[in-house]
Amino acid sequence: MAISSPFLGFAIVVISAFLTEALIMWVLLPALSIYSLWIKDILDAVLLSISVSIFTFLLIVRPLIAANNALRLSESRLRSIFDLSTIGIAVADKNGLLHETNPAFQQMLGYSGLELTGLSWDQITHPDDIGHGATLIDAMATSWRAEDRKEKRYLHKSGAMVWGENHIAVARDHKGEIQFFTVLVEDITATREVDREQRLAAALFQTSAEAMVITDVDNRILKVNPSFTTLTGYTEDEAIGQNPKILSSGYHDRTFYAQLWTNLVRNGHWQGDLWNHCKD
Repeated sequence: MAISSPFLGFAIVVISAFLTEALIMWVLLPALSIYSLWIKDILDAVLLSISVSIFTFLLIVRPLIAANNALRLSESRLRSIFDLSTIGIAVADKNGLLHETNPAFQQMLGYSGLELTGLSWDQITHPDDIGHGATLIDAMATSWRAEDRKEKRYLHKSGAMVWGENHIAVARDHKGEIQFFTVLVEDITATREVDREQRLAAALFQTSAEAMVITDVDNRILKVNPSFTTLTGYTEDEAIGQNPKILSSGYHDRTFYAQLWTNLVRNGHWQGDLWNHCKD
């Protein structure tokens, strides 16, 4: 029978103890009548001790065992998340010394867990960003912010630079004192490189002496650079939404344009000379 609560269990134990005592007394009394009171006192003491022990187990020990099992399960789940996460995770004390790192963080920086343990944040941080982390931690300590987000540069073991997006959480004790920091680090080096290349491409587009046009799949102009305006006389506002045919001079025949588009679709680019006319 399932016991729904410690108190119900205790009631069952007490009833069982009295029934057991009554049964023993009924069996033994005819043979040991002169010792009946003495035997009864001993049975009362033993059964009371057993009842209290069982009640203590039901009320205190069993819930503690259940809580401990639940805690172990929770820790196992957290450990699985920590170890299997594709995001780097590092735990550091209030002085900025690393205590534990997960495999993703280790792989991102090229160190083993043992090599990272005991290192300070400054030792794995790009020299230009060393002061920023300390400033952020000081701000979190004084403002009681529980978490924050920041991008910074790390140093790979090989010396290469690694961009990381950091999500920082602080753990405090009951007095409000900082105990440790947990930092989630996502490697955004590739994203940063793409952004850099896009900025370079945008700068080249804007400053090139060659006229440039960007169109969509329907061959409608999306953007032109300043050299296009200088060369053709069409401003960006006038050109956007138009078909590049507005520049056609009639010099090239349909075969020429058919070959141009065939090469463009097949190879992704076309290079050659076009005779176009200006706005005027």
